Formats: sequence, structure tokens, C-alpha cells
Amino acid sequence: MNKENFSAKYVNIRANDKMRGNPSKIVPSPKVWFYEEELQIKKHFKLLIVQLQNILDQQLEEYDEHIKDKSEYPFPIILELSDDKIAKSHRPAVILNRINSDIIAIQEIGEIIIGASKSSLEDFIQLIYDALEEVPRNRRDWLVTKDDKDVVTKSKTKWYEIIHQLTCIKSIKLYTHESVTKGINKTSLEYIKKDKEFKVRFFNYGNADVNEMVFGAFLKNLKSFGIKRNRIKKLNFINSIDVYAIPYVNDEILKATSSFPGVESVSSFVYFESGSQEIFVEDEVIEALQPTEGQNYPVVAVVDSGISPNNYHLRSWITDEDPYVIPSNQDNYHGNFVVGMMNYGHLVNPTLTNMVDTGVKVLDVTVLPDPEKEKVREDDLLASLEQALEDYSSRYKVWNLSLSSNRLCSGIISEFTAAIDELQKKHNVLFVIATGNASNEEERRITLPGDSVRGVTVGAIALESSTHAAVEQNMTVPYSRKGPGIGLSIKPDVVHYSGNPLDNPIYSINEQGKKIGDFGTSFSTPIVSAILAEYYSLYPGQMNPMMAKALLVHSASHPQSNKRINEISEHYECGYGIPKRISEVLYGDEHEITLILEGEIDSYQGTNWIKIEEFPFPDSLVNDEFGKIRGNILVTMVYDTPLSARFGSEYCRCNLDVRIRTKVGNSYDKITKGSKNDIDFAEKWERDRMANEHKWSNVKQVEFKSPAGRKGTGELILEVLPNWRNLDEKVKIPFVIAVTIKDPKKEAPVYNEITRQLNATFATTDVRLKNAPVRLNIR
Repeated sequence: MNKENFSAKYVNIRANDKMRGNPSKIVPSPKVWFYEEELQIKKHFKLLIVQLQNILDQQLEEYDEHIKDKSEYPFPIILELSDDKIAKSHRPAVILNRINSDIIAIQEIGEIIIGASKSSLEDFIQLIYDALEEVPRNRRDWLVTKDDKDVVTKSKTKWYEIIHQLTCIKSIKLYTHESVTKGINKTSLEYIKKDKEFKVRFFNYGNADVNEMVFGAFLKNLKSFGIKRNRIKKLNFINSIDVYAIPYVNDEILKATSSFPGVESVSSFVYFESGSQEIFVEDEVIEALQPTEGQNYPVVAVVDSGISPNNYHLRSWITDEDPYVIPSNQDNYHGNFVVGMMNYGHLVNPTLTNMVDTGVKVLDVTVLPDPEKEKVREDDLLASLEQALEDYSSRYKVWNLSLSSNRLCSGIISEFTAAIDELQKKHNVLFVIATGNASNEEERRITLPGDSVRGVTVGAIALESSTHAAVEQNMTVPYSRKGPGIGLSIKPDVVHYSGNPLDNPIYSINEQGKKIGDFGTSFSTPIVSAILAEYYSLYPGQMNPMMAKALLVHSASHPQSNKRINEISEHYECGYGIPKRISEVLYGDEHEITLILEGEIDSYQGTNWIKIEEFPFPDSLVNDEFGKIRGNILVTMVYDTPLSARFGSEYCRCNLDVRIRTKVGNSYDKITKGSKNDIDFAEKWERDRMANEHKWSNVKQVEFKSPAGRKGTGELILEVLPNWRNLDEKVKIPFVIAVTIKDPKKEAPVYNEITRQLNATFATTDVRLKNAPVRLNIR
């Protein structure tokens, strides 16, 4: 069977698929108060008043006169929402409007930071007193029944909403020194003293005049330490947040800075280094491979410790060099290993599968110095990356970052990761990032920038196993860091093979061409980079980062079962699984077909949502007699969400959902499902949606799976539905969708039937590789 005859199809979205107006909601917005009874509500309101009064009468009085005497100075206040009231519909929008305040940041999920002046806090207290006068004996006293639904009576609509929002607020407290310094530990304090400076991140109040007023007051505070304005350096991370380098003179300046109202965080600078060292060396010397002149090869920019000028086995694969470390400060071991994996990994690891074996051309970007001599600081690394991207991003679209830091990702986005995401969008490239290596089970969360929303984060699974190995073959290795990412999103995105401690390393070559072994996510990452580069190299149309990531995730499966991963705990260990090469993504057989769609949500052009009617489904998988459909439909969507670092854990500002519905009677039932939530998030509504349906994540995967059949017909609709954190942030949202329809029983002629249906109603293009990849072997 020639698989090229069963290639994927690019399907054009039609004009009538682009919908105006508002789609029906996927889930109802609950408007149930946290407390229902009058006594409970009043008790809670009085507690909130006490908390606000304490902030006004005691805590604010501790600040210097030039701050506390300014009646409109915006103090950061934490509104902690109850666990099952963190959805947007429970936010205190009406309250904030009444007290002339606004959200300035979001910390951990359910922690809202507002900027509130003394007068705003006084208005807040008065509003609660007024609400106390309106509280009913029971919430249901204010409800009437219309059309079998509970509806708020018109006369009490305003107070119903205010009371609802007040009951959702669990506590109110001042954003203090403890909140600012929660990222400071003994190690980071040592870095601060060594650097003689530290990082200060300010809240963005959404108003330039207010931001300037706060910063001016901060500068006034520093005068007592003898620090003038010219010694304070603004750092070029990202425009939406202001980050400064402040000189460290003693511990008192740290305390004064972290206690200043308006400072969001104080931290040390993050340093990066190449993480592994040569462990296994064998005498076997591998014959050098040479590229064939005129042949089309995948290309990858490798941001690492550099490739040795004496490495004859790799020099011919280096097409460009961009060094940012002087030769005397280089140790090329790590860079040699990474690029050696791309070009010799299939030869020195005979059991290694799902990897590019054709050879990869490389841009050698040297940014990581010899760790024994120095480390590279985050702002310097960003400057080097920015310059390299300016020079080479038009030719190199996949950038390998096998970088190691010790800064764990938290519930909010770091300024470094935000800058990494901005660089990817600006230069239209895809960063492939190692999750990092953990030394103990307690600190296994991914390190930055592994929480990059636009990048691809890679974990590691065991290539080999043995009696005394840490894990069995194809299992996640114990050093591979795990998710979640921002907002409970899935990280890593995928996994690939690396070493299995203690005696089963993954192999590459050193500069003498000898076979060497090591462990680390640094070495699973370049395998994925090469796979993505092959996507760019062989895809016949216009490849872009969204499509590359969508096809990568769509192709991935569980390393052990080869099935789709659908449990959250496994997603946080190995993402969507181990990905496949492009030929396996685009080519199938007569019992399956893959469709690729590109489009955009653009309200300004009249596309508020997407509704594709007559979505194809094979007749042979429909049982009209029993009113059932069977088979498998896998849908993967990646979209370019707007991002805002100032909102921390709510970094992603738009949510797109994708679903397929089937006609049953006179209505359409949703048949696609997300992942199972097997992690204890207290079974709360919004957390469930964030975990199960990846709400606010820019990668979505849903599936219809029914081998025996379920109620339905061949009339399908595919829909793409948007949701916004803030309607003022609406922008055009491009997306890519991959859909695979198959008969798991290998009986139905799925490919031919779907093709006939597509030809009748859609414009399509067969997606065939530019050329067949040729394996690189030793002659």
C-alpha cells in the first residue's frame, strides 16, 4: 500500500462558516451565592468590614507620610476568592466600579490584586454596610420562575449582583512584604549579594500617570540609602510590566523595597548554564557523516554552549555561527552532545525511534559559557537571543533551548518567560525548551522558561532499562520536571527519549567522534527540535509555529500504550506524549483521514465564531437503523492567544474552545470530550474546566471515541467558540485545527468516503511531502 495515496487534506474554511452574532454558551454561568442564608451572609459581610477597617486604621498608617498622606495613592489589596468562585462571572466587577478601583494583577488562581486608595477603601466599607441593609432572608426570596428557569427579579437586580460578588470574596488583605518576597530563598539571597543588585517588578496600574506617581514615591524612599536615579536601571523584558535593577547595599534596602506599596515582587536574577557532564565514554569512534550537496535538510538554531571548532564530525553540518561567549570561556561539551544527537543519535542509539535520521543543518548560537568560569544572566541571555533572532530568524524557524536554570515556575508568569514568548511572536519562530532536570521529587515542577505558552516544552522518557534502572522503558524518567504550566495548562507539551539512571544513558558523540553517554532533558529536546524542523522542511505549504505545534501535539501518543493521553496527571508528566515525524502525521491508510484547517476569529471583520456545517463523517460509521455513530475523531487546535504578563496567572487573555456536535432529533449533542481530571482540585467548577477542557490554554485537544457506537447521526457540526477575559482586549485570533477521523476496527473505507464528501462541499488540497526523507547511514 502506498501511503502517499492517503495523504492529509488541507480544507479551506468557507465564507458561510464564519458566523456573526453570539454562539450558544458551552456551559452556563453559575450565579449562585457562596452563602444563601441571611445570618451567614451578614456574618461574612461583617468579617470583610473588619478586614478593611484593619487595613485602613492600622496597616496603612505604618507607611511614610509622603505615601499615606496622599489620599489617592493606590495601595495594592488582595481579594481572595472562594475556591469554587474563581470564574469570571464571580469577579467583583460591579463593586470595583462603585469604589472607583480596578484589577492590577492576578497572582495565584483566585487571588485578585486591586489598586485602591484610602477613599476607595472607605467607599468599599460603606458599600458593604449598605448591602447589609438589603440582605434577604434567603437568596431564593429574590428569585421568580420564568420558563422553568430561575430569574432575578428586576427590583433587586443591582443588590443581587453586589451581594453575590461580596459572598464570593473569601478575604481582603493588604499586599505586603510577605507577598513580595515569596520568591526569595537562601540561594537567591546569595545571588543578590554576589550580583550587588536585585530585580524589582512594579504593578502596572493601567494608567501612566499613576505608575509614574508610584515610581516617584519609590525613588524618594531610596534616597535614605544614598541611591540616586541614575543608579537604577530599567530592564528590557516586556512593555506591559516595569522591571528595574536596584543596587544592593545591605539587607535593609531589600526590606524597604519589598515593603513599598506598588512593588509586586523582589527577586534575584536568574542564571542559566549547560546542565550535564560527560559520564560514559566508549572507545568506539563513529565514522563522520557528510551532508550531500544540493540536498534539502531540516535546519535548527541551537542556542547552547557552542560546537567545538575541532569537531570534524559536526563542522560540515554547521551552516552559520553566532558566538556570544569568548573562546577561552567556552566548554563545548553540551553543545557537541546536543547537535550530535540530531545527526548521529539514530546511529549510536540503535533502538531510538521517532527521530529524524536524515541529518540536520545547524546555526550554532553560543550563549552558555563554561559553568566552572561563569554563568549567563537572564537579561544578557535575552539580549543575545534578540540579536541572534534579528540576524537569523528569517532562515531558522526552530530554535533549540536546552537551557538549565534553578528557578521553578510558579502560578504567575515570569518576566523572562513573557519576554521569550514575545520574541517568538515578533520573529515568527518556535522555541523548543527543555523542562529542566530535577534532583529530588519535591522540586519537580518545570523551571523557566519551560512555562512558555508559545514554545514547545520537552520532557524525557527512558530509552532503555535494566535490572537496576530507575524506571522501565518508555516511562518518564525521575529527573524530568513536570507541570502544570500557567493556569493549570499542560506542560511539558511532549516528551522524547533520554537516559535512564544509573546505567542506561542516551548516547551521542564527542569532538573526537567517540560514543558518549549522558542523562537529561537537554538531550530529549533536540530530537523534538529536529522533528519540528523536518515539518518546516518537508511540508508543501506555508508552515508556521502554530501549525507546527498543532501537528506535533496531534501526532503525539502515550509512550507505552501508543494511545491518546487523557488523564491530567499523565499530561503533567509527559504532556501529550511522544510525537511522530511528518510522514506519519500526514500519511495514513484507507481507514483514516487527517484534515488541516486554518482560520481566525476576527470580530472586526464579522467573524465572531466558526460553525462548519456538513462536517464530513463516513457513511460506513453510521448505523441509521439504530441511530448510532461509531469510530474515532481526534481534534487538536492551537491558537495565537493575546498575552499580558501584568495579569500573572491569567497571562492568556482569550479562550477558544473547539467541539463537534451530532444531530440527535431536533437538536445537536456535543460528542467530543477533553481529558479526565484525576487530580484533587476539590472538584471545583472553574478548576475542572481549566483542567479537563484546558480552558484558557492555547492548545486544545478533544476526542470522540466510541468503538461500539453512541446515539448520533452523520450530520456533524464543528464549532470554534471564543471567550475573553476582557472584551476591551478583543483582537484577531488565528488558529490551526488538525482532525483525524478513523475506524479503529480497520474495516470502513473512511478515506474515500470523506474525500467524496469534501469534494462535494469544500475546497481542499492534498498535503504531500516535498520529498521523501532519506536516512543518513555510515557508508
